[in-house]
Amino acid sequence: MAVELYRAHFQRSKHLAQPRSIVALGVICADTESEAKRLYTSTQLHIRRIRLQGKRLPVPTADQAIAELGNFAFGADPVARGGGEWPRYVVGAPEQVRDELERMAKNLQVEEMMIIAVLHDYQARLRSYQLVAEAFNLPPRMSNGPRKLSV
Repeated sequence: MAVELYRAHFQRSKHLAQPRSIVALGVICADTESEAKRLYTSTQLHIRRIRLQGKRLPVPTADQAIAELGNFAFGADPVARGGGEWPRYVVGAPEQVRDELERMAKNLQVEEMMIIAVLHDYQARLRSYQLVAEAFNLPPRMSNGPRKLSV
């Protein structure tokens, strides 16, 4: 795994005495697991189009994705899942997402996690971020810009 390889070959510098790790991954969070999975289909189809067809089209709606993906909808698609030991996307209700992110951070011993929600629906994307922040008991912010999640 990349994190283990990085730590094993880390060389101290004037900028960094110890290795520091960050993991970036997609997160789709909704009020329920079933809604998160439904929303994720738009991301799933978007990834599939890029990987198999080389097409960078706008992110489709969940309804378009479900219709086009058919049997590959709702997580059965190995193309969108990718290879590797860890998921590229965490999808679920707030508690599920929090628990999975905490588990990943602990097992990978990372200091920081960066998340992104690739969704067609802008309001669903904002809600996803809001639910993740609430799951980690982060206070609302008045300004835009990155936030740090303590995991």
